[in-house]
Amino acid sequence: MNDISVIKEEQRPSRIHVLSNPKDALVDVVAVQGLGSTYPYTWMGKRKSTRRNTLSNLEAQGVRWLETYLLEDLPEARIMAFEYNSKWLYNADFLGLHEHASALLHALVDKRQETPGRPILFIGHSYGGLVIKQVFPRVIQSARANNLWM
Repeated sequence: MNDISVIKEEQRPSRIHVLSNPKDALVDVVAVQGLGSTYPYTWMGKRKSTRRNTLSNLEAQGVRWLETYLLEDLPEARIMAFEYNSKWLYNADFLGLHEHASALLHALVDKRQETPGRPILFIGHSYGGLVIKQVFPRVIQSARANNLWM
């Protein structure tokens, strides 16, 4: 296929998926995937082989817990997932931790223009936690981003 509009998964830029956006949201929840994973697979459980519907079996394969269980528990939250190329073994991105943090910050600035000051709850898986941690020094350094948190 010679269609240059088709972009391979590993070549896609960083982006935020808005999974839930209630009109009167009280908090933003931002989930950041770990190294070597993608959205939504970081946030999916695996099916257990038992028949009982117990709490431990609620991690059914194909169930995206951000959109189902977290949404049930926090219906007043705007839920977002930050996706970036986190491959490290093959088709690796040449961007590092600081560049991913900057991309997350810029994406959040764009998404939070109309909701400055709304509290943010971050959820990080593995390397995603390090990406989140690197956002905070950038907020302090950036007046534009700082206005969205203060």
